[in-house]
This record gives sequence, structure tokens and C-alpha cells, in this order.
Amino acid sequence: MDEEKILQLANIVDVLTVEIEHVNADFLLQLETMMPNLIIHPARTHSLTYSLTYLLTYLFAVARTLLLIQDKYKQKQYLQTHHIALPEFMDVPDIATAHEGA
Repeated sequence: MDEEKILQLANIVDVLTVEIEHVNADFLLQLETMMPNLIIHPARTHSLTYSLTYLLTYLFAVARTLLLIQDKYKQKQYLQTHHIALPEFMDVPDIATAHEGA
């Protein structure tokens, strides 16, 4: 992602639409701070991840929401803390851990 180009675009628009899987959420967090009137909105897709993102954008800043859903383990922990029923899951930081959990 060319952050300079995104910043140029953000300076001339009111709403910035982002693809949730391919965006630097840390940079968006900076944009939210620098440009509090800019509306950052996730691109529309038909998926559970989109539905979760869409819901959470009304509760939290978009960048923080994206940081959460880009890490699927953190996302599941968040949902579990809010009593959302989930299948069993575990943190898999590397291939060895994945083999242990299989």
C-alpha cells in the first residue's frame, strides 16, 4: 500500500473505502488521528467477516476493528469474550504448533 497516495486521496475525499484484508490498519489508525472528519468504511463483501466489520465500525474506530479482524486468533478471543458461540480454537503462531494441535 502506497501510504503517500492514500494520504493524497484522503485529503480530497470525505469517505475512504478500504478492502479489509489488504490494508495497513496501523496507517489507517494514523489517518483517523490526523483526519478525524474522514469516514473510513470497509468495502462491501458478502461474508461473515464483512458483517462483523460492518457491525464493529459502529462501535469502534475502523482501524482498530481492522487490526482485530486481521488477526483471526484475536478476533475469536474477542468474540468469545462477548459470549459468541464458537468452535474450539487455539493460537497457532507457527507450523510446529499447528502439528501439535492436529
